[in-house]
Amino acid sequence: MADLNVFKPIVEKFNNQLGLKFIVQYERSEYLVFKTQSKGIPLWLSFRAENKKISACFSVGDSSSDCRFSAEKIGFSPLKSEKAICKDILERLKLTSFADKVNAVFEERESKKQAEDIRLAELAIFQKYLPFKNQGYRNGFYAHVGKMAFDLNEAKNHLEIRASTDVLMKICAAISEIVKDE
Repeated sequence: MADLNVFKPIVEKFNNQLGLKFIVQYERSEYLVFKTQSKGIPLWLSFRAENKKISACFSVGDSSSDCRFSAEKIGFSPLKSEKAICKDILERLKLTSFADKVNAVFEERESKKQAEDIRLAELAIFQKYLPFKNQGYRNGFYAHVGKMAFDLNEAKNHLEIRASTDVLMKICAAISEIVKDE
């Protein structure tokens, strides 16, 4: 099995060359994993000894939550020179394009955050009238008042009301007045 400790000085060169601060996150005899962050986005660089070759993987973002998650994987002989290994990692793993990948993940996270902020602001407006709460998996709103239930869909363009016939008639009368004013 190849000695993965030879990658520590190589990664240190990348830290200096690319302005990164990879540190060892996990270390076992068969694998070595480095981690750093850029703009709060995790970057992982890992090496694994597999049979008679080394596999290397570079990933940006969180695979479970980032749609723009990026991962590249290569394999090479442990007999390669250090210079050839550095070239492989930089070019084939696309390590030099980490900033573009980080920016893509960062922009996606910002977009998600803005969408969630808008959603929560809309919820606050609806909550002025009824005690709506997040529906959960459907991203809609739900309110329960006495024996009445209100279900507002994610697009906020469809309201379902469950109530007694008398209450629904009163709601229809109120809607009739609103429609006349429009």
